[in-house]
Amino acid sequence: MSFNIKISERKIKMAFDRLIENIVKTQNPSVVGLDPKLDYVPEYIKEKKFKKYGKTLKGAAKAIWEFNKTIIDEIHDICPAIKPQAAYYENRRNYGSLRNRTSWSY
Repeated sequence: MSFNIKISERKIKMAFDRLIENIVKTQNPSVVGLDPKLDYVPEYIKEKKFKKYGKTLKGAAKAIWEFNKTIIDEIHDICPAIKPQAAYYENRRNYGSLRNRTSWSY
């Protein structure tokens, strides 16, 4: 069964349909969560970003983004879904919100 919405003469697949297709394609029913608490980010990434941006919210957000991007790049072809955890970004204010949107769209 497929859930499609017809918009302007084209069909857009719903997220659930894309998830099922990706599970079948990868033969993997797991989801990877991005829960990037700054404590989880490797020191070498934090050091690089703090050197460039200072020990600021911006520096932390940039470090978290690099960490997320690395994870996504490494697992995108073997994992059917990646789920950023919004709660970890909310306490990063504007930079956290930007990194969250960046992770979701990446």
